[in-house]
Amino acid sequence: MEKTIFIISGISLPSETTEQISLIACKHSLMAHYVELHEGTVEGCRSCGKCIKRHKCMFDDVNQAIDISDNIVGIAIISPFYYGQPASHVKRYLDRLFHSASDKFSYRPIVIYSYTRAVATTDPSVAFAPYITLSELSLLDTGISRSATDHAQLYDLIDILCQSAQSFELSNAPVQRDFSFLR
Repeated sequence: MEKTIFIISGISLPSETTEQISLIACKHSLMAHYVELHEGTVEGCRSCGKCIKRHKCMFDDVNQAIDISDNIVGIAIISPFYYGQPASHVKRYLDRLFHSASDKFSYRPIVIYSYTRAVATTDPSVAFAPYITLSELSLLDTGISRSATDHAQLYDLIDILCQSAQSFELSNAPVQRDFSFLR
């Protein structure tokens, strides 16, 4: 079982950036698993209820993350922010992921990095608070960049995540929660 950091990116990162992130993870004896989300390709929740019954989403993009969740020891969310909120395609993915399997990610450390052109924006920890709270994630740090080319702060956040994730014990598996009252 290989310990993995799970990187959810709402932007296309240059290959040099993903290689650097992988090197940082490797330095800490971790693997990096990327999910790159693109606008127009991420479905929203259909309220079908399959996630409650089977702890899987009806869409496979989220199920790929759920399938490797036992190996995930840390999560990084990278999202553009528009008008003080995360991009809609990132939010749609996170809605389905954390509703389908919030208990599978409990207590994992998380970092959040946002890109914005605006001078003032919502703190990423506030915008992503519902996911952090629902899954009882451990927020380590957040970062906001106004440059799509300067990734130094992102690398620092990934390093912080890896340091924390390295000591996360997969045997600390969360207790299965009962969501039957939602049916």
